Amino acid sequence: MAIMGFDRMSCRVLSKDIEAALLAVAARHGIVIKAGRGTYTSGHLTLKIECSTVNRDGVVNSKEADDFKTYASLYDLQAGDLGKTITFSFERYTLTGIRPKATRFPILAKRVKDGKVFCLPVDGVRRALEQQEPGRKKAPDAPVIEKWPHGLQPING
Repeated sequence: MAIMGFDRMSCRVLSKDIEAALLAVAARHGIVIKAGRGTYTSGHLTLKIECSTVNRDGVVNSKEADDFKTYASLYDLQAGDLGKTITFSFERYTLTGIRPKATRFPILAKRVKDGKVFCLPVDGVRRALEQQEPGRKKAPDAPVIEKWPHGLQPING
């Protein structure tokens, strides 16, 4: 069936079909390919395609995981916290990344029971880690974070 015009439903279906078609390419190169968000008009669709390498242990290298390692100290977290499982609001989550441009809920975590990804607040994640690791060291002077148009910048450190 030919698509005569793009709408939300046809874009979703087409995105899933494109992702399925790219599975063979991903397998051939040992990477993960995912069709991301896009924009459309009635006659044009633009999709973002994200490609990620896979570590030897099977963990996908995502942009958010790389950002966690880069920006963790700005949130008074440690790069080694990536992949840790915490209890937050009576649910178990595994920390998977940081969205540095998000101000309220920048920490990404996958719920253990079903794999669904959630955005969590920094304070709640810090408290959960401190409860799990009573001797956990806190950063003495965590930098104050100011939102700049091009990302986060420490303003006192």
